[in-house]
Amino acid sequence: MEPAKIGPTAPVSEPNKNGYVLVIMVLILASVFSVVLIKITLQSISFLESSSLRVAEANFLSLENSCAHENLIKLTRDESYTGETLNLFSGSCTSVITDDGSNKNISLTVTQENYTDNLIITVDPNLKKIVAWDN
Repeated sequence: MEPAKIGPTAPVSEPNKNGYVLVIMVLILASVFSVVLIKITLQSISFLESSSLRVAEANFLSLENSCAHENLIKLTRDESYTGETLNLFSGSCTSVITDDGSNKNISLTVTQENYTDNLIITVDPNLKKIVAWDN
């Protein structure tokens, strides 16, 4: 004997594919967002590297200018000043002062981290005037 069926039976239908479409759309959107986030991250890293380079350059120029000014002041106060090594702004500056006729040449070698620069300043001590500033 067969059990009695109550009500009509549902016809067998195809499976619902709307869920698959939603999953595929979510995966596509996640991929696009991932690419955008990676691009933004790489741009931020590049910006930070260029910013730190600008800061290092500004610090180096400050060291160079401070060293030049310090040597100019010392030479103005004492005409027999021959130079020295100064440690400023986590860098060093070595100066050598030589006579060039009536003028004096201040030869500077400035070093800070991986940066080194040479600078020659020609000064007229009688007029207390910079004649030349050559990088």
